[in-house]
Order: sequence, then structure tokens, then C-alpha cells
Amino acid sequence: MNHTVSHDEPLWDIISRLLAKAADNDPSLTLFGVHSHKYLLNPPLAAERLWAMEREYSFTFPDELFWFLTHVGDGGAGPDHGILSYASGGSD
Repeated sequence: MNHTVSHDEPLWDIISRLLAKAADNDPSLTLFGVHSHKYLLNPPLAAERLWAMEREYSFTFPDELFWFLTHVGDGGAGPDHGILSYASGGSD
């Protein structure tokens, strides 16, 4: 499973800036669902963990999702209650 997606590091900078701006605009965490993630992303996953999931479940992550999960974060901040984590099996 060879995942090759070329993204410039500024993508992470943009996401980080947008999350910081959202947090600054809502310091009391009053928007719907925000209390669940507090405008924070979960840490990225190791590629080895995703490769193991691909082998175990006989599928391949789309390259862009693989890149996001290994470089940006495994869920957390997102619409409403946030993006579910692959590492937790979606239980967070």
C-alpha cells in the first residue's frame, strides 16, 4: 500500500489558523457541538497503524485521507461535534 500525496506544509498552517480563529471567536465554546472538540484536532496517526488497518480489513484509504490522518490529525475539530477518530473506532 503505497500512499503518495504531495501537499505543501502551508495546508496545515491554514487549518491551524482557521481553528485558532474559530476558537478566538467563540472563547466560551457556545456553538453547537464545540464542547466536544474545543477546536482541537486529535494527534496524527502513525502510517504503520493505518497500514495495519488496511491489511486487517482488506481496504485502502484514499490517498488524501491517509495524508490527513498521518499529517494533520485523527479527527477532533470539525462540524458540529467534530470528526470521529479512526483510532478510537469512532467512539469519541
